[in-house]
Amino acid sequence: MSDESARQSGRPNPDRDALALLDALLTEAPAATVVVVRPNDTIGTVAARIYATGAARIELLFPPEHVEFRQPTSFSTLRSLLAEAGIAVSVVTVDPAIAAAARRGQVSAVTVEPPVRTVAADPPVVATPASRAAEPPTLPATPANRAVEPPTLPAARRSPDVAVLHEAATLAQPRRDASRDADTAPSRIQRNRRSALIGTIVALGMMLAGGAGWLSTQRTTVAIVPPRAATEQHAFDGEVLPIAAALPQSDVPTVQARALSVAVTFSVRGTVQAESMVPTGRAQGIVTIINTLEQPVELPQGTDLIANGADGGEIRFMLDQAVTVPAAVTSSDASGLSTTYGSLEVMATARVAGSTGNVPRDAITRIAIPGQQPIVTDRSNVLIRHEAITGGSEALRRAVSDAAIQPVLGEALTGLYRTALDRLQQEIGDQAFTLDPETIAPTPERLAQPDGGVTVTVAPEVGELVADDGAFDVTVSATFSALATPTDAPVRVQLQRIVPQHLVKQVTLVCQPSALPAFVVDAWRWDGSELSADGVMSCTTPSQLSDEMVVRMHAALLGMTRTEAREYLETLQSRGMIAGYTLPDVERLPDIDWLLTVQVAGA
Repeated sequence: MSDESARQSGRPNPDRDALALLDALLTEAPAATVVVVRPNDTIGTVAARIYATGAARIELLFPPEHVEFRQPTSFSTLRSLLAEAGIAVSVVTVDPAIAAAARRGQVSAVTVEPPVRTVAADPPVVATPASRAAEPPTLPATPANRAVEPPTLPAARRSPDVAVLHEAATLAQPRRDASRDADTAPSRIQRNRRSALIGTIVALGMMLAGGAGWLSTQRTTVAIVPPRAATEQHAFDGEVLPIAAALPQSDVPTVQARALSVAVTFSVRGTVQAESMVPTGRAQGIVTIINTLEQPVELPQGTDLIANGADGGEIRFMLDQAVTVPAAVTSSDASGLSTTYGSLEVMATARVAGSTGNVPRDAITRIAIPGQQPIVTDRSNVLIRHEAITGGSEALRRAVSDAAIQPVLGEALTGLYRTALDRLQQEIGDQAFTLDPETIAPTPERLAQPDGGVTVTVAPEVGELVADDGAFDVTVSATFSALATPTDAPVRVQLQRIVPQHLVKQVTLVCQPSALPAFVVDAWRWDGSELSADGVMSCTTPSQLSDEMVVRMHAALLGMTRTEAREYLETLQSRGMIAGYTLPDVERLPDIDWLLTVQVAGA
């Protein structure tokens, strides 16, 4: 039923009454941010009324089936007009078509159920005020009408429609006999107006409270887990760090330390307690070397004659002196040519003592001249012949052996290290510095290794006989180095600060600006001349989502069903754009932006 028909029939129109009352109430309160849109309002008149409020955020209350605002272009045009003044607008309506048009025009909209209003039976017929009857009927807005309206000029604000207020107030009162109140009509009208206004305020408050409660139940949150942190690792090995007793004035990262170095010697006397079979003689014999060449063969000092032992190993014999084997001589006579080979007998002595050097007849098969490959006899122009070589023997005697040296050597190394500590401490001198025990080199473990930098001297040597008292001496010597540091800042503590400062100056190890650097020193060492460190520099990019990404996800999720939202988020997760998500237990997500929250975990 139209307003005009309702007016003619004398029956109230609930929508018209509510809008009229709200309009009157808001006109009385210019600071209100709720603007009621009349059925005949256009874009220009609505914009003018919004500007007149002076508010930065406006809620538009729309009547159902409004002709002007059923197209998205109407809302987008209105939004553009208000955006220049920094005014944000949203829509509340009972008409789903208007709400849909607003959303397509990029204006937030809320659809609410219209209030149910009960009207008493047989309402009194109220005469239409003359001022309302004189108004022209409301015409639907047309493109032609809009063309002549200035969209940006604010319309003049009007005073409350007292007739409408009076009509609504009359509907709310019991039916009474007019003759009984004839003398108090003016005061009754005033009271009715006040009651209608108060009732309207209470009803509006209840509607807003109910709407707020309903909206709070519609708020939905989608939780997003940002992508996992990405870490790049850069290993550094043997990174040399500068050291100085006094820190430099420049910003060069430097370990504050003094280098120390001392040469230490320590001796321990041992005793051979048990007798053992020891080599007491060397094998020796005459060897004949035959030269088939017509030129002499030189065998310098250091030439070895090599035989194969019974176990397959080499047994070397040395010549007593350098020798020259004569050349072969060829002569002729009546019987023809004849050649006499050159030959020389030499004394050969086994290089090792004991019976190991005893070899059988013609066991020597090679000649090793210094700087040359061994010559295999019987395959060349040099031949060797000899009888069995003997003379090597063992006897039960007391001699220096490896078994006797080992316990004495351990004692000597321990004494060597202790002596080095005392000497290094004496080298410091400055009371503000102290010896850093982690920098002492070589370490006790290193000293015990064959190549630990220790010189070991045994007198008499291993295998030699000792005197009647069985005594022998083991002397060890080595050069020790260390660092002296401030008493409260050993090298390990300083490295926690110096290594990061040092590495960030290396261009190849600098992290990206968005990454967080971290440093782990796996090992460090002082070798007597350089302090170096090994470890890993990690560059970790924090797990985060950009604001732009969150906004795009929010816009995409609006109005999606739960299945659509899950497929969308799983696609993002498969691409590594997010690490996970949590969807609320609803069939469809809200299609109003401020009812949907995209929350980033940890944000």
